[in-house]
Amino acid sequence: MNTFQIIRFTLFFLLIFMYYDAQSQSEQTYRILFKDKGKNDFTESSSLYVETLNLFEPAALERRRKILPAGEIISIEDAPVNKDYLLEIENLDAKILAVSRWENFCTAYFPDTSQIALLSNKDYILDIQKTSSKFIRLDIDEYIESHNSKTVYSAISLSDETDDSSNSIYSDNHQVIDFLNIPYFHHLGFFGEGVRIGLIDSGFRYKDLEAFENINIFTEYDFINKDSISTNQQFDHPSQHDHGTHVLSIVASTDTSKFIGVSPKAYFALAKAENLHYERRIELDWYIEAVEWLESKGVDIINTSLGYFRFDSNFVSYDYSDLSGNTSLASRALNHASRRGVLAVTAAGNYGPNERTITCPADSDSNLVVGSINSNREVSNFSSRGPDALGRTRPHIVAKGEKIHLPSTSGDNSTVTTSGTSLATPVISGSAALLLEAFPELQAYDLKEMLIKSASNHPNKNNDIGYGIPDLKKVALEYDLLISPHLVQGHDDIIRIIVKVAYKYPIDQVKIHIDFNNSGNFEEFDMQYMKDNTYFIDNFESLFPYDSARIYFTAQSGERIRRKPFKQDSSLVVHIPDKISSIGFIPDFIYGIQENSKVFPSEVSGGSGVITIVSQNLEHPNLTIIISDLLGRTVIKNNFSNINSDRFERGINISSLSKGSYFIRIISGNRSDFVKFLIY
Repeated sequence: MNTFQIIRFTLFFLLIFMYYDAQSQSEQTYRILFKDKGKNDFTESSSLYVETLNLFEPAALERRRKILPAGEIISIEDAPVNKDYLLEIENLDAKILAVSRWENFCTAYFPDTSQIALLSNKDYILDIQKTSSKFIRLDIDEYIESHNSKTVYSAISLSDETDDSSNSIYSDNHQVIDFLNIPYFHHLGFFGEGVRIGLIDSGFRYKDLEAFENINIFTEYDFINKDSISTNQQFDHPSQHDHGTHVLSIVASTDTSKFIGVSPKAYFALAKAENLHYERRIELDWYIEAVEWLESKGVDIINTSLGYFRFDSNFVSYDYSDLSGNTSLASRALNHASRRGVLAVTAAGNYGPNERTITCPADSDSNLVVGSINSNREVSNFSSRGPDALGRTRPHIVAKGEKIHLPSTSGDNSTVTTSGTSLATPVISGSAALLLEAFPELQAYDLKEMLIKSASNHPNKNNDIGYGIPDLKKVALEYDLLISPHLVQGHDDIIRIIVKVAYKYPIDQVKIHIDFNNSGNFEEFDMQYMKDNTYFIDNFESLFPYDSARIYFTAQSGERIRRKPFKQDSSLVVHIPDKISSIGFIPDFIYGIQENSKVFPSEVSGGSGVITIVSQNLEHPNLTIIISDLLGRTVIKNNFSNINSDRFERGINISSLSKGSYFIRIISGNRSDFVKFLIY
């Protein structure tokens, strides 16, 4: 037997041991439900209220205020499980594995199951259930026995094969983006900035992959190992973090050589709660823990590309009648979160083409369920179909989830081709983030309804594609005036601020309000129309005594007026030192304003190394050329002096740049030209 065979032999028996060890432990793991939180006083001055309030980040409370009455921002349901109850359980040598505030229970492993009897007579105990059985939320005098177990039914499979094809900023995934009109938002500069997205999955590898070089992770947690490491750890399944990483890349990738995610400037919270070694009910306990945690961290959207229906052989699986929207822990968790203002976006599952093949939590009462389509806009064969047990249509909407090209988790800069409703789901989560960035006043229910009503099949629906494919441009222009992120330009003593405003009706006027001295006093200016719904204003640098100033915009169409930022007491910042560069978005609406500059070739092979920039009718003997990537980052900057005003022609070495789209700004005096090119 060679070394390789020995390793395989050892790993095989290790996995067998781990499997049977998991099965034996399942018979010693119990869910213990409590009658109360131990204290009845939950007034604003009580210690329990204050303790509960401190569990939440300001963003969570702000989101809740959009949907809950002032006196009900937090409730006794949000309060932590009583610490004394947990301590008594731990004193029985039990290990606490999960705790749920909303359902008021803990899950614990007991090395000696005879200790369970010592809990049965405690007056604070509502019920004790084996985790191998279904979760039952009992009244005090009820008890329901568990049913027979069924076979393994994993719900997060993806088919992978290596693939090195990529030829644009969206790679071969342009349909993923185009089908929903997402480029309309990207070209305006909306990338999900300021929106918080939570993902619950099997794990995430992001720290050493180029796709996530500029990702904004604001928190992460591993609910399996109870630490803050969401990537693979010792004893994890070798593929543990693959699925979650693929899901994350759909919404968060910033790798211009492979794929730009739907909302790469959003802030992400990562929850690792799915163990690939087995399919056990403890994962549902971790799932509700994850949902509670994400909600408390202030996420606006929770993406779930997981599904549960059948479990390992000695665990009670779900019957189809259980998919009624409020039975499983996962579905109940999303219902709790939705009532607190979170948009829950959930994969339908990968068990089509037959009807009644969805999994939980796709049956949740309040979530937005996503199915998969292929390149022909037809439902994918694998995409799960509804209805749920109550006859409600599932999925609600669809996005492309078939044969998606994504960065590999191997770290070798290759790509993989994957399929699954798991990949269609983050397309919708990212799309919702774009809408929420543009219209921050929207509630979760509004987002769900707007996406559904914009869909290609609406008002008709079926259990293959629901209401169809959403249209983000249609959503935005039907809802309100859309004011893009602003662009700042400048040269010598002129500061130019540019913004684009769109609506289904003509725009009457656009104004900018500037607080030059940061004193709270804003001066109002009319912005001039340029072209293609683009407005600008020029001010002398001398008007700005500091390095930054506060601004806000107002736009009017008929009797409708919109402010950006939306809140009356808020404003944006203009950073005056950034006079030479655009700020944070693709200035597509600037293209064509000046016809004096061109680039040859406009599409370049990655190995060519040189582009030629030609500019004529220059206003100044000095010229500045700035090349930026898709996210507005300067990658090349060159200054030229004493040039011929009639014509400038110069080759620029771009061999250091990776594949993707780039933007060239040619500055001559007070004139700025914009051109773009593609490295494929």
